[in-house]
Amino acid sequence: MLQRYPGTPLPSTLVYKLSLALSEASRFGEAEALFPGRFFPREEFGTNVRQVYLEVKLREAAKRKSRLRERHTPRRNSASVSS
Repeated sequence: MLQRYPGTPLPSTLVYKLSLALSEASRFGEAEALFPGRFFPREEFGTNVRQVYLEVKLREAAKRKSRLRERHTPRRNSASVSS
């Protein structure tokens, strides 16, 4: 829904929210593409763009780690368990 925002460019607060929402949906490439070439004003006690970007990258790393763990975890076969 935020992707259809009528104003251009998207305000920085909405970029933050959209990037976090996209990363939660595992759409990391789209989330990361929101940052380059954009000006993010510094606001006292405001959200820091570095924190948001880092959060997107951390979510991506966590997702990759969980996928690797799933791939390398041996599956138990319930038919081979006997009493």
